[in-house]
Amino acid sequence: MRMIWRMSLCLTMVMITACSSGGEGEDPPNVPNNQAPVAAFTYTIQSKMVTFSDQSSDPDGTVSAWTWDFGDGSSSNERNPVHTYQSRSMYNVTLRILDNKNSASQTTRTVQINQIEGLPSAAVLKSHITQVSGNQMQFELEMVAMDHMGNPIENLSPNDFQIEDFTASNGFYDFTHLGGGMRYQNSKGVYSATLLLDQSGSLNSTDPNDARIEAAKIFFDHVGTDFAMLAAFADGNSYLNGTCVYWGQFAQNLNMDLVLDQLANHEEGGTPLYDCTYNFIQFCQSNAPSANKAVIVFTDGEDTSSSRSVNDVIRESKAKGVPIWMVGLDQVDLRVMTQMTASTGGSFMWAGDARQLISYYGDLGNLLRGGHNSYYARWNLQVPWASINNGAYVYAYVRLNYQGATLYLPFTVIVGATKQDDAPFGVDSSVTLDQYRAELEIIHRKQKNLIYR
Repeated sequence: MRMIWRMSLCLTMVMITACSSGGEGEDPPNVPNNQAPVAAFTYTIQSKMVTFSDQSSDPDGTVSAWTWDFGDGSSSNERNPVHTYQSRSMYNVTLRILDNKNSASQTTRTVQINQIEGLPSAAVLKSHITQVSGNQMQFELEMVAMDHMGNPIENLSPNDFQIEDFTASNGFYDFTHLGGGMRYQNSKGVYSATLLLDQSGSLNSTDPNDARIEAAKIFFDHVGTDFAMLAAFADGNSYLNGTCVYWGQFAQNLNMDLVLDQLANHEEGGTPLYDCTYNFIQFCQSNAPSANKAVIVFTDGEDTSSSRSVNDVIRESKAKGVPIWMVGLDQVDLRVMTQMTASTGGSFMWAGDARQLISYYGDLGNLLRGGHNSYYARWNLQVPWASINNGAYVYAYVRLNYQGATLYLPFTVIVGATKQDDAPFGVDSSVTLDQYRAELEIIHRKQKNLIYR
């Protein structure tokens, strides 16, 4: 009994000693204050899919929980999540972490999915003659303009669209602006469009950052319940394994990002523009699931290796009822392209800078579908010869100043057609190549001096 009492006393003394050290509310000895963790992450982007990698740390413990807010209403509790965004935009991504002692930290970074910022763009949708008398003619153009994000610009005046007088080798061409306004384009219904991309070697210099690829992705992002398909062309391109190549059939809600990413690395060969446009006019007419059809051709140069002529292409387009829409980059044959589109019911957009493709392709689906506003303007032209006959055409360009940039809208109007769809086909050989190149050089020289905001 005595031994038991001594042991109890000793134990009690030890307990008292342990409880008596330190003041009330203080941490136990040898246990420092907890240090907060540090949240950090990196990411990589492949098209719209983003792979996030946690780089967080804790100086005196471990990170035990992760909460991701991807900025589009989605979240994750994985440490290294993979997230696919539905649209191209800027997203503020936040990572919040907890350590093993419930201390928190967070960080936010901006993820840019649309990696190339666009520039304003504009195009002539329709052109037709309204009156011809002697050496004067009146014509009307319908035009659209897009801001750098691809949104329609609807606060312009018809007087913002100007055509400069010019002197050619055969005399003076006098343009007089006759006014205009805004007009609603009736809906044409669901469209079926083939996007036909030039993959020739010259794109290595004209589109070094692959803006056309990002623009094509934007076009397919907006397809929705319409129908589209992707095709490409080049002569002697080892990747394409053929001159005119396509992927799949017409489809809705189409995602072609992976194919387009591959095309970005394989520019090579010549430009069989006419042959492949001709082939896909036939393909579109036979396979498109809707009555509203179009072949959209992107190119950065002149045809170099086709067996067919431009007249063959125009004739086939009119016979099959498939309009040609063309997008030209840099030093393309503007005169031929505007005649191809004016003769077939399509439209031509010229980009002096590849970044203009971003804004134009962002609104291209709306233009194909109809149901949008456009500007119209009329001019009177006096030519330096006695009379204007059927079959003659005028090739020129409209100048539009917008937010410090000057946009050029090349167009062709053909005499003998009261509306665009009735225009006769064919390229007038009376204009010499030297005259054409002189006009083209004027446009390029001005375009190179532009300053975009």
